[in-house]
Amino acid sequence: MSGAIAEKVKIATEPLATIPTTALESLSARFRPGGLFLMTLHSDGSVAYFDSEASVFFHRYALPILQWRESVDREFKQHLDAVTATSDVAIWSFVPGLLVAAFPYVDRKSMTGIVLLAGKAPGFKLSEDVVRLCSRLGLDAIWLGQQADQLIAYSGGEVQRQGKLLRDMVQDQVRLAGLEQELDSFSAQLSNTYEELSVVYQLSSGMRVNRSPGEFFKQACLEVMDVLHAADIAVWSWTTNTEQSMVDSINLHTDALMSDNVRLMMATIDRLCAPKRKA
Repeated sequence: MSGAIAEKVKIATEPLATIPTTALESLSARFRPGGLFLMTLHSDGSVAYFDSEASVFFHRYALPILQWRESVDREFKQHLDAVTATSDVAIWSFVPGLLVAAFPYVDRKSMTGIVLLAGKAPGFKLSEDVVRLCSRLGLDAIWLGQQADQLIAYSGGEVQRQGKLLRDMVQDQVRLAGLEQELDSFSAQLSNTYEELSVVYQLSSGMRVNRSPGEFFKQACLEVMDVLHAADIAVWSWTTNTEQSMVDSINLHTDALMSDNVRLMMATIDRLCAPKRKA
C-alpha cells in the first residue's frame, strides 16, 4: 500500500509534459511541403513554438496576428476559452484569409498547450480586412498576395482532416520520444554498471596474498581515478604536514595537490621535479 501511495505522490508532483521540440520540428517538416504552418500555444495563449522554416506568408502575416492579436483579440480569446482538455479538432476562421485547425495537447487529463495547424483559405484575396491588417503589420498587400499565390488553399473540412492527422501523429511522436528517453537512460545505466564491474574485476585480479596493503590500496586508487577521469571528474589531494603523504599523493597521479604546510609542499615538489645530476 505504501508503495502505491508513493507512486501516486510521485506522479502528482511530476511536472506536466509538453511536446518535445524535436517532435515538433519533425512534424513541421512533414506538413510544410503541403503549405501548412504548425505552431503551438501555451494554455494562456502565448506562442510556445512555430515552424521557423515555413513560408514567409505565415511568418509575416499569420504569426504576428496570432502572436500579438491586437486586431483579433476578442475573437481569439473566445476561441481560446472554448478549447478544453476534452475538445475535438476545431476550426478557427477569425483571421481573414486563414483557416486554423486547433486541438488541445493533454497530459494526465490536463491541458498543457494548444496545437495549431494553419493553411490558406480558399479564394484568398486582398479584401478590405486583409488590406487593413497588412497596414497594421507594415506589409505591402500586393507582395502578400504574391506570397499567398504560392501556397495551396484548404477548405475547412480539409484543414480539419489534416488537424486530426496531426493530432494522431503528435501522440505517436511523444510516445517515440518517451521510448528514446527510456532507452538513453537504460544505456547510461548499463554503461555505468559496466564501468563498476570493470573496476571490481580489475581490483579482484590484483588481489594476491603476497601483495602488501599499501600496494593494493595504490592500485585501487589508480583504478578509481581512471573511472573518475572518464567522467570528467578531477581528483584533489589535501595532505597533512608530512612529506611522505605528499609524495604518495603525487605518485597516485592526483590532479591537484594541497597542503596545510605550503612551504613544505613547495619544497617537496621542487625536489621531485628537480633535474637529476649526472655522476
